[in-house]
Amino acid sequence: MQELLLEQVEQQPSWEDMPVRRETREQIAAEVKAQLPMVIDSLRPKGWRKAVFELRQWGILGVIAGVIVTLLAVAAGAIYQATARVDRQARFETNTEDRLRTIEVQLLDLRAPHNPGSVLKELNRTDQRTFSESLPALRKVLEQPVSAVNPSQATLQGVAEKLRSVNEKSPDYWPVVFEFVNFASATLSGPNVPPSGPVGFLISTRAFKQDIHIGGQVVKFDGAELSDSVFTNCRIIFTENPTIMHNVTFINCVFELPVVAMPNEYLQRTSKELLQSNLTSVSVPNL
Repeated sequence: MQELLLEQVEQQPSWEDMPVRRETREQIAAEVKAQLPMVIDSLRPKGWRKAVFELRQWGILGVIAGVIVTLLAVAAGAIYQATARVDRQARFETNTEDRLRTIEVQLLDLRAPHNPGSVLKELNRTDQRTFSESLPALRKVLEQPVSAVNPSQATLQGVAEKLRSVNEKSPDYWPVVFEFVNFASATLSGPNVPPSGPVGFLISTRAFKQDIHIGGQVVKFDGAELSDSVFTNCRIIFTENPTIMHNVTFINCVFELPVVAMPNEYLQRTSKELLQSNLTSVSVPNL
């Protein structure tokens, strides 16, 4: 404002054009310059006008700040809505997947007694979680005659691999493992293995056996210690009495494990050893 007034003063008619003495002109100019700040100050708003003026100036900044805050709020709301939508969609997909899995497990369980061969193939192809929840269906398959299921060796190996990955604390886990070993070994063995019947050779707690070679007999493992021995085309019956084995080989044998819900450590280790083999040629270095 001060510059504007100075400019207006300079635009006035030249002192030379006015009939005023030079000393007077200089005195007038000096007084104008001296009074200029007071004139400018008098032009500034006072009292409520000053408040209105300042509010007007600050109002512009407030509007800008309000716009920024509003934009931030809109952005935050959009982000929240997007996150909530993604979360709802994830929960919906998870719930839908769980419901579909439950239906699939129930259908497998219903079909197992009537179409065991097809159900066993489906269990071999299914994902691990569905397989773990389908142990009751698998058990119903294993209760059927081998001729009714007629599984391939590849299917049995695939199911054995999945069984090894199931949590041992799952309901029915150990009974299913024992029944699977019994079923799979009976499926993979040849016609030279004798059927269930009287025990032809007993390995009991009263004896230490070494360098035994037996073929085509029903052999019962009921304790003792056994080493450097080979069993071929035999039906091996295990009991809960531990039989310590060192360098023992089973070739084309059928294994019968007692189906119990809470087996001792010996039966657990024995079933794991058999489950990790191909069941047609099993070598036990130490058990």
